This record gives sequence, structure tokens and C-alpha cells, in this order.
Amino acid sequence: IETLADNDDAVNFLNEAYKHCKAIALDKDAMMMLDNSKIKKDGVTDGVITAEKPTALAQQFIKAIARHRFWQREQSK
Repeated sequence: IETLADNDDAVNFLNEAYKHCKAIALDKDAMMMLDNSKIKKDGVTDGVITAEKPTALAQQFIKAIARHRFWQREQSK
């Protein structure tokens, strides 16, 4: 995760997914990815899934991707 957090391409991928209103899942170790991203800086976290347990994270992410997009992010711009 530390390597990815410092990788411009990985951070750009995360920012693009966020910009396009896609669901994003981060486990507790991946939360440091947010430090270099635009996520949370704008205060809109709809569709950004976090959970301590992998099973819970997977279940929540499956529900989130079923929605396809989180258009609330577009409205916040």
C-alpha cells in the first residue's frame, strides 16, 4: 500500500474512478491511499466503501457496484 500511495498512476486511477462516480472500496490498510487523492478533500464520500473486515468490505462493495455510479458526487461540484 505504501508503494501504491506514492505511485502517481495508482493515485490517478483512484481519482479517475472517484471523478467518474464509481464505487471504491478500501480496507483499513488502504486508507492511506486517500492522503494523496482528491477523495474526502471535497467532503463527498458517497460510494467510498471502507470496512475493518474483508467479508464486510466485499459485501458492501458488491452492493455499491450494483448501483453502478454515485451521481451525488456530480451534484456536489
